[in-house]
Amino acid sequence: MMIEQGKLDIEERRLQWEQEKQIMFCDTSNMDENQKAYMMAKRAQFAKAASASVGDTVSVATCE
Repeated sequence: MMIEQGKLDIEERRLQWEQEKQIMFCDTSNMDENQKAYMMAKRAQFAKAASASVGDTVSVATCE
């Protein structure tokens, strides 16, 4: 049961990464202003989450 849950967690993270990758590397040159704004907001959201996770890792590493 735990192995199956682990596999599901890995698959969920893989799918999330694929979605983030599509947004991060999407060509916005042919989009209207609303679409560009949405993409830029999502990119900023991903960058903020990544930055926070790096900060958590660093703070944990320095606390040990």
